[in-house]
Amino acid sequence: MTGNDLFDGMSYVDERFVDEAEKAALPKRMISPWIKAVSMAACLCLVLFSLHTLFPELAPEDPGSVADTAPNGSLTDPQEQLPQDSNIGPPGELPTGEVPSVILRVDEMTDTGFVGTVAKLTDTDIFKTGMELSVVVADGTRHETADGNPADSRTDYSGRYVMVQFVEYNRETGTMVVNLIAEADPPN
Repeated sequence: MTGNDLFDGMSYVDERFVDEAEKAALPKRMISPWIKAVSMAACLCLVLFSLHTLFPELAPEDPGSVADTAPNGSLTDPQEQLPQDSNIGPPGELPTGEVPSVILRVDEMTDTGFVGTVAKLTDTDIFKTGMELSVVVADGTRHETADGNPADSRTDYSGRYVMVQFVEYNRETGTMVVNLIAEADPPN
């Protein structure tokens, strides 16, 4: 069937049917301004949610969030943690050069890690040489010898120098959570 056949077929329709169809058609209703506003707001929410899901790094931080709990059970103030732009992540996921580190002399081993004294600053200046720090060893922390080979996680570091990479620091308690402990030579 072609368009001409259809056009010819329409000429056989009775006029009263066409008149009835025109009368029966409902008038177009005007869409309420409220419906338009709610529809636009819903679309905006959908777009923002999609952007937040696709690009979570663009989402603003929530300064009113509840404080995190360190592995030793102490509360840490989110404002005291390291800045988000410092590429710090969960323990064991980042290469050595991307997490702040410091060299400590281990004074005493504890149940959750050790207590040490800052012997040398390497790539952070938030500590002072001679400052005492409590170190909490996170699950999955890498232990290395001075030459970079894996070491036993039960190593007693008492009296030794170690380079630690930390992922969290609480200034009030002087406690840091580390994800790498590497034996180090005594600083000059």
